[in-house]
Amino acid sequence: MTESLMLLSAMSFLGWLGSLGLYGYYWAKYGSWAPMHLLDALCKVQSCAADSWVRSPSDWLGIHDLLAATSLPTGLFAVGCILLWVGVASEG
Repeated sequence: MTESLMLLSAMSFLGWLGSLGLYGYYWAKYGSWAPMHLLDALCKVQSCAADSWVRSPSDWLGIHDLLAATSLPTGLFAVGCILLWVGVASEG
């Protein structure tokens, strides 16, 4: 269990570094930051039909607003920190 949490944490940190690299690439190429939010990433992972929760939520509105306001690197970094904390705390 602990090893899998540590692996997920490492993957999240690598995703964070990759998203920062993507921000840098967009800035170097276009001269401005491209907005990337957690909801955009969720839409890429799952198919975003017009009736999906990502596009038009009917419940959990606070979580939806939080995901819409959180940038992708910040969200990945937070998830990595939480998984790392849980993994270290569960070791003993």
